[in-house]
Amino acid sequence: MNAQRLLGMYDASFRAGAFFAKIFGFLGAASLVLGAVGLFSVLSYVVSQRMREFAVRVALGATQRNLLGVVMKNAFEMAIGGTAFGALLSFWASAGVSGMLFGVKNTDPVSLIVAEGVLIAVTMLASLVPALRATRANPVDVLRAI
Repeated sequence: MNAQRLLGMYDASFRAGAFFAKIFGFLGAASLVLGAVGLFSVLSYVVSQRMREFAVRVALGATQRNLLGVVMKNAFEMAIGGTAFGALLSFWASAGVSGMLFGVKNTDPVSLIVAEGVLIAVTMLASLVPALRATRANPVDVLRAI
């Protein structure tokens, strides 16, 4: 086998791997965006359902910082629970994809920590707008709407 043919075979296999890496990267980014939109929607709904509670809290003297803290704490708890469950599932499912990983073990703690950190950061960013909406709870307007 000559060197030119071997180099061509290597180049073809490298291009196929790069193509699949781009596809998986795009799908990962798309799922991250869809997850952020879903979290935003769920938290917006939860905040709209709790507006009476927030209005009563404001009427009793809660500050905007208190309300922001309540909503962000709920979002953080949801993110921690989801990433912990996802980490457990990833250890279970990693045996099936271990053959496709190059240069990384399927139980690499750094990769897992970075991925969970990104997911928690995205959750906190997605919850910021609903949390800020909760701080604008005017007791008079909310209680009149009942």
